[in-house]
Amino acid sequence: MLITKSRLQGNSVVLNLPEEEDKSPEPNTEYIVMHSLDGTITLVPTKKSCVC
Repeated sequence: MLITKSRLQGNSVVLNLPEEEDKSPEPNTEYIVMHSLDGTITLVPTKKSCVC
């Protein structure tokens, strides 16, 4: 399990994604962001940037 901490940058909240062997996201990848009522944030790569 990896842990990261949010920080404020201007008017945005930023989360750094720590590297984990071969599971790190590629730079400049576009994501759909979904916020759940329980505080969970889900990131899903868009189809145009997905290497499937």
